[in-house]
Order: sequence, then C-alpha cells, then structure tokens
Amino acid sequence: YKDDQKQRFTGAALIQGQDHTLGNALRHVLNRHPQTHLAGYTVPHPSEQSVNLRVQTKGAKSSREVLAEACGQLEEMCDVVAKKFEGAMEEHKSAMHE
Repeated sequence: YKDDQKQRFTGAALIQGQDHTLGNALRHVLNRHPQTHLAGYTVPHPSEQSVNLRVQTKGAKSSREVLAEACGQLEEMCDVVAKKFEGAMEEHKSAMHE
C-alpha cells in the first residue's frame, strides 16, 4: 500500500495473485463505506494476476484505514455466505438420505 503524495487522503494498493473477482468486490464495499469519496480498480493486463486498487477518502479517516475496514467487512460477508452455503449443503445431504 502506498499513500499518494500528490493527492490528500488518497492511496493505492497493488494486490498480486488476484483478478476482477476480488477487485470488484473490494470496490463495491469501499464505495459503500461512508468515508469513501472514490474507489476504483484496474487489472493491468488480462494475462497478469494483479489488481491496482485506488481509494480516496473524505478526510476523517485515512485511505489505509478505510481499506482495512472494507477488507474486514468483505471478510465478514464471505463468512456469512460460507455459513449459509454449508448449512444448505447439510440440509440437502440430509434430504437425500431420507
């Protein structure tokens, strides 16, 4: 992660080994954060597995703080989806054995 020296409250992160799946999910969560002014991402080239993420905040929190909070929120969302999926799979297996 690197703070932008030219624009206040702005930073960028290069996330290696990821693509649009994580980039779009993080962009979505970041843009819903009340302190986010602007968030976006790019994938430099389709053959590269990396995402450039850029965040600009309204100033009450740093872009690094907002990104960390967004990552935590995304992790919580993924945990909820995983638990619901596992529960549905268990129900399906139980129904199949009856």
